[in-house]
Amino acid sequence: MSIKKLSKSQVDFFEREGYLVIEGFLSHEKCDYFHSLAKKHADQEHAVIMNVHKKIEGFYQLIRDPGIVSILNTLQKGAVMGLSGHYIFKEPKTRYARDTWYPHQDNSYPRGRKGAYITTNIFLDDTDRENGTVYVYPRSHQEDLLPFEHVKSYVGEPDSEGLIHSGQRVEVPSQYAQVDLTMGKGALLILHGHLIHGSYPNLSLDRPRPTFAFGYMTVGDTFVEGNSAKREMIHL
Repeated sequence: MSIKKLSKSQVDFFEREGYLVIEGFLSHEKCDYFHSLAKKHADQEHAVIMNVHKKIEGFYQLIRDPGIVSILNTLQKGAVMGLSGHYIFKEPKTRYARDTWYPHQDNSYPRGRKGAYITTNIFLDDTDRENGTVYVYPRSHQEDLLPFEHVKSYVGEPDSEGLIHSGQRVEVPSQYAQVDLTMGKGALLILHGHLIHGSYPNLSLDRPRPTFAFGYMTVGDTFVEGNSAKREMIHL
């Protein structure tokens, strides 16, 4: 991957809306390569692989990719460090395909200073509502951390519709409207740590929704390690 340079309009969009989509960040060949690496470590139900960068060298190199680091340094107006991430399969017809995330703010987990935490999501296949895309509430990053209902992620029992619910659910203020994102294979989604967002379950029969998600923090800021995430500073 070559180093990406953001345009002023992209920076302005992120600052105004709280998220940014960069289509074609990874080539289709690279997407297939990383998905094949993860598949070798998948269990029968294709559960989420926490801290996949500690298990698979390729993902450690990906989080340190100069293109990603350059983009995040620009958006954060300073150097970032890596924290933690995971690989989400959402393989059709498995238990975890039907995992759906409540509206939540990512910074409710590491509890960093407002604006210090930023997250990335690389979509390794085409993604829309049918196979479990992400929805966002543009401009909601203006909010401080909202009160939330603590919900353990990925481990709940299916509800009456067979859905598993994750995410520390917040009540979305009425002034924000939900927007579903349709993502092309190889797209990079960047989220401000306070942007309210969630995701749909994968209800398709034959379309996985593989995604590599990773969180970064401005260098020098503090964070909560977490019992499951086990966040730790990664020099980039």
